[in-house]
Amino acid sequence: MGSHLIIRLSPTQTIEVHLASTKFVKTYDLVFSKGDVVTVVGTKVQFEGVETIFAREVTRGNETFVFRDKDGSPIW
Repeated sequence: MGSHLIIRLSPTQTIEVHLASTKFVKTYDLVFSKGDVVTVVGTKVQFEGVETIFAREVTRGNETFVFRDKDGSPIW
């Protein structure tokens, strides 16, 4: 549940990025499109048996979206 991104790390490798609750992401009116170049700062974890990143912040161009505080706690 919630909002996620799948980012391509290489031609053959992807990773899922957990952003936040869908309601919280909608407050940003945030929409990502295939091909967007993003920078993700967060924590890499095993979630339900899959390597995943819990995003603290995501930057796209000159916009930075914050989802968790510096300790990794959700801000929503």
